[in-house]
Amino acid sequence: MSKRSGIVAWVAICLALAAGGCGGHVAPAPAVWVASDMTSLTEQTQSFVDSIVVDADLQSVRLFAAANETVSFQVVIDADESELRDIKVRLSDLTGGDNTRIGAGRFSVFQALPVRVTSYPAWYLRLVDKVPEPATYYDALVPMEAVDKGPALDPHRRLVVWVDLAVPGSARAGEYAATLTVSAAGRADAVRPIKLKVYGFVLPDARPLAAVGGFDHRALFSRFIERDGKPFVPVRMDLQHPLVQRGLVLMRQLMRLGHAHRLDLFETSMTPLLKRDLAGKVKLDWSEYDAVVQPYVSGSAFDDHIATAAWPLPFNGSWPNSQYYGGPNSATYQETAAQILAQCSRHASTLVKDSGRLFVWPRRGGTSASAYAQFSALAGMVRTADADLPILSTLPARPPEPTGWTVPKDYGSLVDIHCPSGEFFDATPVPPGQGRKRLAGLWFTPGQPPYTPALGVVSTPCDARAIPWFAMRYDCTGLMIPEVMNWPADPYASAAGAEARLFYPGNAVGRGDEVLPSVRLKRLRRGLQDIAYLWLLRQRKGQDLADSLAKAMARYAGLAAAGDQYQDVRLDGWVSEPAAWEMSRRLMAGEIEAALARVPPSQRELQVRRMDWQEFEEKVYSVRVEQVRTRVVEMPDGRLRASVLLDLYNEFRHDTSVVAVLGTLPPGWTHVKGTARIALPAATRGAVELTAEGMTLPVGSSGKMSLPVSVNVDRRWQRALTADVPFVTALPAGTGVTVDGALGDWPIRPSNAAGGFTLIGRRGRTRPLAARQTLVQLLRDENYLYLAFRCDEPEMGRLVSRADNSVHYEQLMACGEDLVEVILDPGRTAQSAQDLYHIVVKPTGVVVAERGVGCQPALGKCSPWPAAYKAAVAREGRQWTVELAIPLAALGPAGQSRLWGVNFARFATLGSESSSWSGAARHFYDPRNLGTMYLGPLGTATTQP
Repeated sequence: MSKRSGIVAWVAICLALAAGGCGGHVAPAPAVWVASDMTSLTEQTQSFVDSIVVDADLQSVRLFAAANETVSFQVVIDADESELRDIKVRLSDLTGGDNTRIGAGRFSVFQALPVRVTSYPAWYLRLVDKVPEPATYYDALVPMEAVDKGPALDPHRRLVVWVDLAVPGSARAGEYAATLTVSAAGRADAVRPIKLKVYGFVLPDARPLAAVGGFDHRALFSRFIERDGKPFVPVRMDLQHPLVQRGLVLMRQLMRLGHAHRLDLFETSMTPLLKRDLAGKVKLDWSEYDAVVQPYVSGSAFDDHIATAAWPLPFNGSWPNSQYYGGPNSATYQETAAQILAQCSRHASTLVKDSGRLFVWPRRGGTSASAYAQFSALAGMVRTADADLPILSTLPARPPEPTGWTVPKDYGSLVDIHCPSGEFFDATPVPPGQGRKRLAGLWFTPGQPPYTPALGVVSTPCDARAIPWFAMRYDCTGLMIPEVMNWPADPYASAAGAEARLFYPGNAVGRGDEVLPSVRLKRLRRGLQDIAYLWLLRQRKGQDLADSLAKAMARYAGLAAAGDQYQDVRLDGWVSEPAAWEMSRRLMAGEIEAALARVPPSQRELQVRRMDWQEFEEKVYSVRVEQVRTRVVEMPDGRLRASVLLDLYNEFRHDTSVVAVLGTLPPGWTHVKGTARIALPAATRGAVELTAEGMTLPVGSSGKMSLPVSVNVDRRWQRALTADVPFVTALPAGTGVTVDGALGDWPIRPSNAAGGFTLIGRRGRTRPLAARQTLVQLLRDENYLYLAFRCDEPEMGRLVSRADNSVHYEQLMACGEDLVEVILDPGRTAQSAQDLYHIVVKPTGVVVAERGVGCQPALGKCSPWPAAYKAAVAREGRQWTVELAIPLAALGPAGQSRLWGVNFARFATLGSESSSWSGAARHFYDPRNLGTMYLGPLGTATTQP
């Protein structure tokens, strides 16, 4: 059934259901459609039939679960021309065979509140398939209790409802049915059948790994509680103080909410009272601290009585604060810290019988060269006080070489829990600390995408779900989210970063003293339940099947995601197709149930399982073409040779044979190496090169020659793509060029234009053209190379540009303001970014010229390039223009080379578009990512050699 016909059928069913019993006096039912928990909903999302959760026959919402598992779906209610009033969502009991029943009370219903996003971070631009626009994401969740009057909805507005179904651990295997009813005052009901399959196994309460998240009680108290008109932050946890009591109730609600979603939270700033006896010795008063913490570390605060998986003891670089004791090297501080640590060690067994759940997180903060010495000083004090206390470090054990960071020799012996930020995550085995400790080992922490998935508002549903999979895929002991609240001034309207804002303050939306969950917390729970499946699969079917499935869904992260160097991040580290995630869970459920079955499966059941696995493999595996790079060189006979280099990655779990074929060539061109073969082992990268020759390149108005390429895998899987060979000629300027920003004197000639700018990154198979296009023309005379940029901009009044010579970079991307870039490699001799010439021009007329690229972190050496360039900027209608004259002499002898490596790039703040002429997939500053420029001889109209 087609998508369109499916929607029509769905509407027909809706109208038919609405008509029954209306007596002709009730308006049609509200427009209702259902989406899976893996659909990210915004106000612009068009209604569709979500096959993940809706049966193909469009007659039911289809769910499946193990006993003791929570599954979810979303209900979308769209108002027509009329207001909808008193909207209610009701769910009936689930009834099965033999009078089995799951009560309606196992359903929980939430209204999803909008969170406005107006700007997007640089990493997001690499991962989406279209230009991002301001949008409202439905993310904060407010419980919809059974009340007399439901919410209203203005005409043409949307209400999103999230539904959880917590299948009890006692549920019997089988098929269950229920009814979802959406009603509004004066409207017929919209009714949807619900079908639930419960598998014949129980999802364990026990966690496969320690999944924990941190929060600061001071942020919680100050957000909800005021005293004398100011945010209230208690100096001490006086349990008799009414405001403290109120804050501790909030804290318990937050802790229980996290625990219910399989994420154990811990507080990061609370300390015991520090007192001194008559001799001046430290005497810690633990009474208030224990009263708050003990219920969580013992499990008595939770309905399942399972203790939080890990809790940090209070010692760290902020407490005791060395500034109050003469500095970190003072004897007073050292003695105070030693006494505190000794008492922490003694008190651990008093706080909780199972002290293996406690650890020390001594140094907190960012990663830097100086951080190692700070950590070693603090961790050394911990080791001296108690060699058995596990120590956590967020610093990489083996930092990438370009960082220049030096790791102290004793670092490995001071660390038990290796938990670096995701961009520095290294799955290589780490040296063990001292002794055998339960929490010791490698922990996974989300970091900057695309190194790892993220938990930001704009992250995809697959991101949140993939995080626990990576922890299992890399055999981690734990998973940690250092901060789970991340509340800015207005959590419901803020720029979208990678922060894990998993909870919202309810008082900002009229919910009083209530912490609200987010949609991303629900999706993280989905991933944490998935790894419980993986755990069961390992136990019942062996490690090989579970590990191969984990590697299929979570391919690579952290430093394993590095391309040509650690800042060059490869895309597609995890599966981004929602249906594949649900398919993986269904396959795991089938395998676990089959392993537990007392009766061997029939031949038909085995055949169905084989077909399901085959469909899954076709959906998630491929040989991915990660990059297409081209190069043009001049042969001794004057012919041009164009090379196409394909960077490949074999996602299959078996070795593959790959054949790349260069298709039909333009007239006058012949194959030199039209076919290339490579054997790719499972989960490895490789490259193949194809070449062809001709006298001239038919590049057209965009300065690109298109070559068809096919990639064939094991003679059964094929992908077609187009490799664009960017080639432009700097033609003789004739009577000369006046550099004034006005481009009316630029002659229109063939072959000297570079256009068709494409966007960087993107997960789609074809990276789209930038919406705001750029055209660059080139001329030359005896002394200068001239460039003219025409930058389309329909909203000229909204250009963003600073009148300074600083350039902001994120993930090898110049961004944050409108600008254009010129990247030059005369003679094509550059080996790295530090050998390139780089020019940035802003709409304000500011020019930054450098040898190398001034990225931070650095891409090698970079220094100002004191070229006597001429530059001018102008605005002409719906374009802003740049005219630039670069003295050839400033480039030395290479400035007279016939062939150069070049690229032209642009960042447009409106639309957040980072685009370039050469079509570089990941970043612009690798010499291999450049196009080719031919420096035409003077006094001739020849366009190419």
